[in-house]
Amino acid sequence: EKKAEVDKKKADLLSEKEKIANKIKENEEKLISHQLSVVYSDNPTYRQLNDAIVNLKGLLPQISTTSVKSKINSAILEAKYKLSLMNDNSNSSNDDNNTSYKATYQMEATAYYGHGITAMGTKPVRDSNGLSTVAVDKNVIPLGSKLYIPGYGYAIAADTGGAIKEMKIDLFMNTQEECYAFGRRKVTVHVIAYPGEW
Repeated sequence: EKKAEVDKKKADLLSEKEKIANKIKENEEKLISHQLSVVYSDNPTYRQLNDAIVNLKGLLPQISTTSVKSKINSAILEAKYKLSLMNDNSNSSNDDNNTSYKATYQMEATAYYGHGITAMGTKPVRDSNGLSTVAVDKNVIPLGSKLYIPGYGYAIAADTGGAIKEMKIDLFMNTQEECYAFGRRKVTVHVIAYPGEW
């Protein structure tokens, strides 16, 4: 009886683990869907392909599902191939370099570290040359949005927190020391793109 009870609990746990893994995969696929549509479209511009490569490379360290990582790597190779067929000078000049933001907020920022998984199911990272992870109030900034925070860099709104309400943001750091050094401060948060737009 005990063995049967343990076996049932194991089966239930495996089933729940599978459901969670499927939800994480679904979230990760949504996160990369726009970039894939750009790469595999018929007439992407030079700038769109370049942006797609940068965004996909930035997302790669945050992805945990093997099949999604494979899609990212394939898309990066495809984008590089398409770029190699284009004349750099003629295509890059067709794009406007106007930097406009969807929204800009003045927020109170704190820092956190050490979490294993975000609210979106991705791995939190701090990459000053790529895409870092931040926690937001999803009623203010939707999860999956791409942000730019001067002094911190580009980030994905991928996490939430109990104390992160309204005009508060939590920036992911690699160590506790970095969090203490950052402290609490006012930051400007630019929304570059909402989910599905980048």
